[in-house]
Amino acid sequence: MTDEVKDKAALRAVTVQARAALDAELAGLSEEQMLEAGVIDDWSVKDVLAHIAGWERMFIGWLDALMRGERPDRPANIDEAWVNETNARLYRENGEKTLADVLAESRAAHEAMLALIDRLTEEELFDPNHFPWTRGHDMAPWLRGNADEHYAEHTVQLRAWRRARA
Repeated sequence: MTDEVKDKAALRAVTVQARAALDAELAGLSEEQMLEAGVIDDWSVKDVLAHIAGWERMFIGWLDALMRGERPDRPANIDEAWVNETNARLYRENGEKTLADVLAESRAAHEAMLALIDRLTEEELFDPNHFPWTRGHDMAPWLRGNADEHYAEHTVQLRAWRRARA
């Protein structure tokens, strides 16, 4: 995990900063470049952005279900096989979407993550005993895995792809 954050303002700030770094890596790419396969295996920039947005939306949905007292639509223990299947499903579901639609959804999903941070209290984010289903862990690391840490992971991959193309 990246640096620990201990309050809501810091959590929001690292999320915004990591997204800005991702956006900076995308700056100057043409539509043709964003559709070119090879960023991660056969994935294009468009596919990477759709993947990130898909995970953001899933996480928000899971958290909303948990906060309503419902069971989220996910396995109790997420393993690598499930992650790989989910990534493949997201790839298939977003394959026919236009770049413009994926860019809009990517921005909207990021804004939804920021709105989630804004609506959660410090206690909900950082008290490891607030939600029984976190099993003694605070929620911030869960959120970060689907926000700033996820952005950073793919920013590194995009940077490497851009350098390899240069």
